[in-house]
Amino acid sequence: MYDDVMSLTTRPLVAFLQLNHRGTNLGCLHIRLDGLPGYVQQYQELATGSSGRGSYRGARFDIIGNNGEPGERVGCCGFMNVAGARESAAIRQVEDYGSVSTPVTEGVVFGAPGQHAGFGIITQGSSNTWTWPVIGHVTSGMSDLKAAVAKYDAEDILFTETGVIFDARD
Repeated sequence: MYDDVMSLTTRPLVAFLQLNHRGTNLGCLHIRLDGLPGYVQQYQELATGSSGRGSYRGARFDIIGNNGEPGERVGCCGFMNVAGARESAAIRQVEDYGSVSTPVTEGVVFGAPGQHAGFGIITQGSSNTWTWPVIGHVTSGMSDLKAAVAKYDAEDILFTETGVIFDARD
């Protein structure tokens, strides 16, 4: 399905994550999927559920790294499989991303190293670099995510809706 969708446009896809805390809408993130192709494809399949293995819908963040400090990031360690259980294994083989250093910039969405389905979002930049694989970049909703992370424990922030839309900008 990914190849079919990607053949329709040369523009990057935009994924969305609807954030929720115990029934309260916290906002929606839009993520431009413009990173490493294998990681983008895995993210897209889990955002839409098109892999048949499950989706990020119903999953949640698990951890806030460097809480309140430069380099702060929030991480989701897996997805909900079709049986409704949490799973973290990659749904496909993803490419080796090498050792290219990437700046720690607010809004960068990165994949989990190795063969995992998780992802993270940098919520506070720093002057450091790291070598995790980039999936994309948050284009809107960052203030909603930062407010949620400041107010709630990571595991209390649920993804109630996830999916992919086309980037309609010219």
